[in-house]
Amino acid sequence: MWDRPRPTPPQPNKFKHKNGTLRGYENNCSMPSGDSAQGAVFATSFYFLLSEINALSEFSEYFEILYVLIIFSALVCLARVYFMCHYVGDTIIGASMSFFSTYLIYQYVFPVVYKQLQNLV
Repeated sequence: MWDRPRPTPPQPNKFKHKNGTLRGYENNCSMPSGDSAQGAVFATSFYFLLSEINALSEFSEYFEILYVLIIFSALVCLARVYFMCHYVGDTIIGASMSFFSTYLIYQYVFPVVYKQLQNLV
């Protein structure tokens, strides 16, 4: 999306164990983080799915699931920064874009599709 280069380690030999051989295959830009976006889409979609099927009946369960999903998404973002694949801002923007797009799909697309599926049954 934006032509921002990926981070480079300050001392390449010091961080050689982190990057392995997969780092050489990344030819695309750093902004936004696709992996952080995927983690955020998974967490947000899973949360909305559970709320739709009324699996979150108790107030305490609601926050337990929410905390686990937020921690999962944050760990994906931190891993991308730790392995020097992205800057912190890249992961925040990638996750934020995914949270908002998943929310918009849930609010505006899901009700239309759900109504059409009910008409088929």
